[in-house]
Amino acid sequence: MTSLGVSIIIPAHDAATTIAETIESVCSQTFTNWEVIIVDDGFSDETAAIATSFAKQNSRMRVVVSQPQMGVSAARNTGIDLAQFDWLLFLDADDWILPLHLERLQLSYPQTPNSTLLVAAVCE
Repeated sequence: MTSLGVSIIIPAHDAATTIAETIESVCSQTFTNWEVIIVDDGFSDETAAIATSFAKQNSRMRVVVSQPQMGVSAARNTGIDLAQFDWLLFLDADDWILPLHLERLQLSYPQTPNSTLLVAAVCE
């Protein structure tokens, strides 16, 4: 079975209070073939510094800090343009994913190989 890669796109606007937990949830994934693209949507707080600190420790992360505030859709589109993998996961800067999230998505793909969309929800 071929392992898929996932580009995780995190649009962020003044998310200093939540971005670290969001990034840590990605770093705790059991599935490791991912990249993170954090897109600046007009930071005016410490979001950029926090995100850049994580990116310096993990080569799979990039912070794009050149976009003025244009809204979440424009930030996601910027992330899509920069994505290196075919599979995309949109993760808001105040959300997080459980450690098995990407692994479960990857395992569900062979069951639905013609899918263009995989959705996973976990309620605890």
